[in-house]
Amino acid sequence: MCSVFIFCSYTFKIMTEFPITVVPRGFSRRQYSKLCARATQNSRGCIIPKRAPNKDGYVRWTVTKGQRARFSIPGQGELNYYVHQLAWYCKTGTIPERNVEHLSHLCSDSRCMNADHLTVESPQANNSRKNCIVQCPCCKFILCKHEPRCIPK
Repeated sequence: MCSVFIFCSYTFKIMTEFPITVVPRGFSRRQYSKLCARATQNSRGCIIPKRAPNKDGYVRWTVTKGQRARFSIPGQGELNYYVHQLAWYCKTGTIPERNVEHLSHLCSDSRCMNADHLTVESPQANNSRKNCIVQCPCCKFILCKHEPRCIPK
C-alpha cells in the first residue's frame, strides 16, 4: 500500500509499506556518503544536499527499481525517503516509529541531512520547535526551552 499525494500538476508517492530499514545499511551508507560529497555545509553545520527540495521543503532520496532488484528489497517500483531519514538510519540503524515519533530538526532547516542536527521526539515537541525563538537577537540570551536545545540561526 502506498499513499499518493497530489500537489498542483504533479503526483509523487511516498511508500508506506516499506520503511527505510528494509534498505541494506551498507548501501544506505554509500548513498549517504555520495550525497554528502556533493552537499554544502553552512556556518551552522547544516549539510544541505544539492538536490532541490520538494514543495513541502524536504529533500528526498530515491531507491530505483534497479537498486531494489539488486539488493532484493521486496516489492516493485521506486522507494522515496527523506534525506534526513537516510542520515538518521545511517547513524543509528533505526527510524522513529511512524505516527508515534518524529525525527526533528534542531536547526529548523528541513533540507539539512546532518544526523547530529536530528533528534527523535513526540509530534507535539517537534511542532513546538517550528516557532522557537532560540536566543534574544540583542543580548544573545538563550530562550529555547527544548531539550536538546534548538541550534541558533
